[in-house]
Amino acid sequence: MGSTRNKSYNNRGVANGTYTYEVDAMDINGSLLARSNVISVTVNVAPKTSTIVDGATLYGSTCAGCHKALASSTVMGKSASDIKAAIAANVGGMGSLKLTDSQIQAIGTTLTSGYTRPDCSTCHNADGSLKESESGGATGE
Repeated sequence: MGSTRNKSYNNRGVANGTYTYEVDAMDINGSLLARSNVISVTVNVAPKTSTIVDGATLYGSTCAGCHKALASSTVMGKSASDIKAAIAANVGGMGSLKLTDSQIQAIGTTLTSGYTRPDCSTCHNADGSLKESESGGATGE
């Protein structure tokens, strides 16, 4: 609750949400006047978005916390469309990310630059199990 001697009141720094206000006013002699009508105000301020468009920098500040450092990323090879789909589907909480299309494209370009998807059939059978090596153990161990 706030009070002021002015005819206006600023309630700055509040979180997004709906707030109701009513005014208790006093006359010059300090007598309480009739309470005002209740008003509702909805605050919906979009969070500030970053303007960085360098994919590696954006990945480091936005993605690395969940997907490891770029050099060992768990999402290496993912494209901008893969990233957009993950954000839209809120995969792992990614729906809260506020990135521009150009930022998503920069991250996708970074993740796909020079990336060659491995040939899984080198180590895996069609059912996904590991192939046996010539020495008797499974390959890839």
